[in-house]
Amino acid sequence: AVGHRFSHKRFLHHQCIEQEITDKDTIFLDASTASYMIAKLIVKNNKDVTLITNMLEISSLIPENCKTNFIFIGGDYNPFVGGSIGSHSIAQIKQYRCTKAFIGCTGISLADGVVSTALSEDAYTKSAIMSISKELYIVTLNEKFQTTGSFIFANISDFNAIITESQPEKSILKLLGEAYITLI
Repeated sequence: AVGHRFSHKRFLHHQCIEQEITDKDTIFLDASTASYMIAKLIVKNNKDVTLITNMLEISSLIPENCKTNFIFIGGDYNPFVGGSIGSHSIAQIKQYRCTKAFIGCTGISLADGVVSTALSEDAYTKSAIMSISKELYIVTLNEKFQTTGSFIFANISDFNAIITESQPEKSILKLLGEAYITLI
């Protein structure tokens, strides 16, 4: 799933890394294709950050002599999510504090601001990540504005900004503006 929609995600995360991730940040990347692409850019740019993640696949990106400090969250690995989720992971997550977290989602409902995912344990894990982070970013494709998942983990008003691959259609922009949501 990591290669899925590579060109859109590549643009999306290049924009994200340049604007939002600065040296000395402690960031959390949740288990998602978006997070993998952000991690690739962090490594490529040799960012001096601490990167915490529950996505084990990111470990394959670590080069020798890298300024980035990596911390991996363990627990029950879920192949659908591509990372560790659930109570063991949440207990570990709560031992840290982050300056920024980048979180993927299954869907965003602009009617009520609900941000959702497909699995309950993933929703709880994302909530734990949010609880330890100063700044929160949803990283998603525009198509997620018209999709919903079964398990709510946040409201769009909980996030500092939404990062997408391109500017959404005008009706979505209008609703985001009415909710005072920053779009990157």
